[in-house]
Amino acid sequence: MKKINRAKRKYGTEYSCDICNRANAHSVALIDGEQLAVCNTCRKAGRPLYSIQPGAISEVTDIVDDFGSRIRTQREKLGLSLSGVAAKIQERESYLRKIERGELLPSLRVAKKLEGLLHVKIVQT
Repeated sequence: MKKINRAKRKYGTEYSCDICNRANAHSVALIDGEQLAVCNTCRKAGRPLYSIQPGAISEVTDIVDDFGSRIRTQREKLGLSLSGVAAKIQERESYLRKIERGELLPSLRVAKKLEGLLHVKIVQT
């Protein structure tokens, strides 16, 4: 199982860029085969993968790389609609859709809600 290693260098609640070390990394990009937390300027050096939301997973060091597909597969296996899951965990459907697509990392709070409701492991401590 491949894992995405999260940037641990933080200033306040923001990740620092792995390339220029600015305190405003808002994306994860694939650069030279590595997934790096990058700022908007440095993300042009590679292929942007997804955005890092404020409050995104910071207490956790790893998350499985296929977290979105795991969530979607388990939700469908349980016969739940995206709107039904959103209502049960009190989150917006559009936010969950982006998480399922792998466009956004869930916050730790949302990741734990999804794990509890769907009985799927997505965060590694």
